[in-house]
Amino acid sequence: MKKGSFVVLVLVLGLIPVMACAQDKPHDLAAEIKAEVPALEQMHEVIYPLWHTAWANKDTAMMVELLPDIVKKAEAVTKSELPGILRDKQVKWNAAVEALNATVSEYKTAIEKQDKQQLLDAAETLHRNYEMLVRIVSPVLDEMEAFHGSLYPLYHYYIATYDAAKVESAVADLKVKMDALNKAVLPERRQKRNDAFVAARIILSASVDDLVKTVETKDENKIKAAVEKMHTAYQGLEKVFE
Repeated sequence: MKKGSFVVLVLVLGLIPVMACAQDKPHDLAAEIKAEVPALEQMHEVIYPLWHTAWANKDTAMMVELLPDIVKKAEAVTKSELPGILRDKQVKWNAAVEALNATVSEYKTAIEKQDKQQLLDAAETLHRNYEMLVRIVSPVLDEMEAFHGSLYPLYHYYIATYDAAKVESAVADLKVKMDALNKAVLPERRQKRNDAFVAARIILSASVDDLVKTVETKDENKIKAAVEKMHTAYQGLEKVFE
């Protein structure tokens, strides 16, 4: 066997285990489109008693007892990775996690100094910072989350490889999700942004209708452009609540 052929054979054989491994671990799209961070949900187990019992009753002794669990759960949140569907919120998430950890440090310091008021203030800030993280992960409306759940694979996968069948299916699904979103009503706490929400939703809805019509042309370039336009419109809707 020639030396060159031997090298090629070795390289090919070396790639086989890698390829087999890749086949054993299929891409988990279902996990990517689920907007949740388990560690953040688990942290609620300590935030709830901290806020509703310890802070409400000015029970600093209980706050001291809760510290180890607070530290443990904050560390878990810090190590967590956002699912793909929340990748555009990574910068905000990083900043909010940094704020959370800074407050945990203040909480520790207050306990070390035995400063009751500082501890109460730190607990209040910790609760607020936790809520900030929750708002980053949780959708404003279930209908928006459902719409984004269909938009994500279309924009990040089906268009990239241009799988025509999946593109058409996803667009049809988006139309159904848009119809539901058009009927959605903002919760009372969001009503001050209702006018901006309605205006952005009208733009998004029009872009979805345009995409549906464009898909019928079977023109790949036009469809990609329409998807890009619709994706930008959705980002505009999200910005209403930033």
